Amino acid sequence: MSSSHATSRFFLYSLIGIAIATIVYALVYQFLPLPGSWNDTILNFSYSVAAGLGALAATLVWKQFQPGEMPRRVWGFFALGLWGWTLGETLWAIFAVTMDEVPDLSLADLPWVGAYVFFAISFFLQFRLIYGVRRAAERKWLIFGLCVSVLGALLGTLLMRGLGGETEQTWLETYVAVFYPLADLVLVIAAVKLWRVFGRGMWGRAWIGLLVMAIADLLYSFLTFSGLYAQSASDGNPLSLLADTLYFDSYLLLAVACYAQYLLLRHGPPATAAEIE
Repeated sequence: MSSSHATSRFFLYSLIGIAIATIVYALVYQFLPLPGSWNDTILNFSYSVAAGLGALAATLVWKQFQPGEMPRRVWGFFALGLWGWTLGETLWAIFAVTMDEVPDLSLADLPWVGAYVFFAISFFLQFRLIYGVRRAAERKWLIFGLCVSVLGALLGTLLMRGLGGETEQTWLETYVAVFYPLADLVLVIAAVKLWRVFGRGMWGRAWIGLLVMAIADLLYSFLTFSGLYAQSASDGNPLSLLADTLYFDSYLLLAVACYAQYLLLRHGPPATAAEIE
């Protein structure tokens, strides 16, 4: 089978798979067809599975490069970031099925937050690979990322707690909740810039998954701050369903993007019409 046909079929099957997984997820979330706590267990661990698929795909890409090659380091750190998110999702799922209510800030947030360090290193190395060592440009992007994610989260926290009225969240819980969508946004901007350079490939698709995750995190932060987020599927509401479904789909989109890059490295780019003739 040609690389063009293999790539086309992969994306077709991926879209069908994501659509089916989303429908099943929403049906379980909405109608609770399983007995006891099985509905919540399946929903909670679905994030771990989806994140793990992306981490596994990124690891496959990492293995395509030889030790000492810069792309190997880029994909190694990117894979570590996804494995960090996978660990965070797994811990959160365990807490969700063993506790009456998972606190807004828990041990699961350590690998979640730590994963952004690995992502930052990955994008930093990719920019250095493209543009070379330009200290002024590096400082500019580092300052930009820190201001948007760290200082932006501080400003957002002050605004939410000053204008949002009563909340059960602590100051630190609100800060971390605001940090997630802003950090996602920084990754989106970095991925879009790389997409403009490459024109195709992984960074052309990863930004879509990261953008969906940023929207889902933003909606989740609002719902947890306002107390509207449903910890259990049986207490679900449309907004919680939307936030959780977008979050689930963002992991699947990232997995597709990473595996598409693996196929690109294994089989090469799709043949053009001129090459086929």
